[in-house]
Amino acid sequence: MKKTICVSIIVPVSSTQAEVQRCMSSLFGQTLEEIEIILIDHKTMNQNTTLYEEYCRYDPRVQVLYSEKDGLHELLNKGLKAATGETVLFIHSKDWIEKEMAEEMYYNTELNRVDLAVCEVTTDDSNLQTKTSRSSNWNSTFLGRKNIVNAILKFDKEKQLHHIWNKMYRRTLIEDNQLLLLNEEITGYYLFFNIAYLRKVTGITFTPNKYYHYHEQNELDSEPRYCERLYQQMQYYNIARKQLYYYYHMNTEEQLRVYASTYMRYIFNCLALLYKKDQAIPKKDKLNFFRRVLDNQEIKRQAEAIAISSFEARFLVGLYRWDNTELMYWLYLLFFKLKRYLYSQKVKEKNNDLW
Repeated sequence: MKKTICVSIIVPVSSTQAEVQRCMSSLFGQTLEEIEIILIDHKTMNQNTTLYEEYCRYDPRVQVLYSEKDGLHELLNKGLKAATGETVLFIHSKDWIEKEMAEEMYYNTELNRVDLAVCEVTTDDSNLQTKTSRSSNWNSTFLGRKNIVNAILKFDKEKQLHHIWNKMYRRTLIEDNQLLLLNEEITGYYLFFNIAYLRKVTGITFTPNKYYHYHEQNELDSEPRYCERLYQQMQYYNIARKQLYYYYHMNTEEQLRVYASTYMRYIFNCLALLYKKDQAIPKKDKLNFFRRVLDNQEIKRQAEAIAISSFEARFLVGLYRWDNTELMYWLYLLFFKLKRYLYSQKVKEKNNDLW
């Protein structure tokens, strides 16, 4: 008799062999045995073929697929179509998970009869220094439309809407509603997938356990169209969130305040991305980008609406009043350098405490 697959773990491969091996070790060690591991490769399939053959011999739960098309969303969609488990986990090959993740999150979905389970994340930077996410008191379950609204507010406050890696989805819900990850540039496809999925769920469960370990990498590039794609992403993010808030009739003063403040924080961080280490964007492109932001009336309107309660909004309102892209350029440069310095000092203090 064929075993029931509880969890399909979909692993798109776009990282080094060492990272893939770390990821797979964490999957082989899962306490839940009723899983299938679906590896999908494209760019690195020639150099990793031998490694995949070893995995398949070591564990019959592993299957390897190759995508003819490029793009992370293509790998994820191919994995979704091949999945047979009751639930689905997405694990990036550069990341790794705790051994209890699949079992605990699966039983959370079954015990609470919900369609989405979410856990906390620990982030490692590019130097493998651990940056632990702030603790939350999310250990709760949200059932019914009214409570799902409260869960979405938590999602938005904690910047969870545009991540898929720390979530367990019900496969039949994805299949029945023909949900796939859209081909949006940068990270838009995660956001639209989650929003489409959240419109179908009957319940959500959260756990404060940090089961997922995210390896942060410098994903920025220096091609000329980066600024254009980043600006489009800012637009996508706002449009998609509007759709979700409208669908659930989220229009109270508190809900709209969360919506606006989260959007301001997102815009604020997108602007800082232009100064990421090793990012070779010319100054004139940064100035043009800032000019487009200052000409965006939607951003200005939301910043003014919550300027009293949000540092990011007050900062942006000040920039609108000065209406000076050169000043904006230097203020953000100062902010980003200061932020990096404060973070490095924090890491040093943490390491000194350990000794």
